[in-house]
Amino acid sequence: MTENYVTITDLAKFFNVSVSTVRSWIKTGILTSTDYLKVGNTYRFKMADVDAALRRAPADAVTPPTKTSDPRQLELDLNPDDDI
Repeated sequence: MTENYVTITDLAKFFNVSVSTVRSWIKTGILTSTDYLKVGNTYRFKMADVDAALRRAPADAVTPPTKTSDPRQLELDLNPDDDI
């Protein structure tokens, strides 16, 4: 039995990442053209091919970057009486 192709959204849900993470895997070469099928602007993936590609990629390249908080904060001094 052959494995069906899935959408980029389904792939992202399966690997618990965002669609933009999957797109970055394509852009950075973690997923190559042998790992997916592209027709026009539509991508289709086989889970087994993507899983194999992620296993052969370095771990730091696959993990989505974590958000770091910006130490700079905007401080607003709002005084309704003075700002009228």
